Amino acid sequence: MDVSSGEPVPGENFDFNLCTVAWSFVLGDGRTIAVTASHCGEPGDTVWAGNAEGEFTYPAEPVGTIIYSDLLAPETHELDFALVEITRDVDFYTPQDMPTSVAAAGESTLPDQVCKLGRITGETCGQLTHRAGPGKLTYDDRTVDTMSARAQACSARGDSGAPVYGAPGTPQEGVIVGVLSGTTDAAIDGAECAPAAGAEMSFTVAADINAVLPKILDPL
Repeated sequence: MDVSSGEPVPGENFDFNLCTVAWSFVLGDGRTIAVTASHCGEPGDTVWAGNAEGEFTYPAEPVGTIIYSDLLAPETHELDFALVEITRDVDFYTPQDMPTSVAAAGESTLPDQVCKLGRITGETCGQLTHRAGPGKLTYDDRTVDTMSARAQACSARGDSGAPVYGAPGTPQEGVIVGVLSGTTDAAIDGAECAPAAGAEMSFTVAADINAVLPKILDPL
């Protein structure tokens, strides 16, 4: 998906963030909510479906709006996740079939091997290196405290918000256990994602997100 606080104007430079959706769900009132990374945007930002090339295509109709971004919330939980209300029925680009099961609140045990499925670099897998704990996330001109886990797998700009799930052969195979937050390798910025020694991705644990969702969604 593409996210921006502005509106595209023909012939003018348009700044937007490239991100990925981890999963979506439907509320009791019929609204569809998608989960992505908090650093992708702020409440009120407009969302477009995006494409495989990572380039904004004009003209394009918005598909939703960010309604919550935890790292920017007055009472943040220090979790890098945001909620997008989808307002138009549209097909989103997916690099391959997506996992459909999500770890519930309380199911915080992480598999030893995880994979991520990002918009830019597709699926990459690797060893879990750090279970959930305090960390730092730097984006734009900000450095914020976060709670995240880490795994030795490649990701790149545009993959943020992607689903992180149990790798084949693990007890949580195909179950979404996290939302991709970032990478320790700042040099990776493109579609190439060859194995890089020491490169790690950080991700927000899905069970932690689901634990706070009821309180967050109640007033929205």
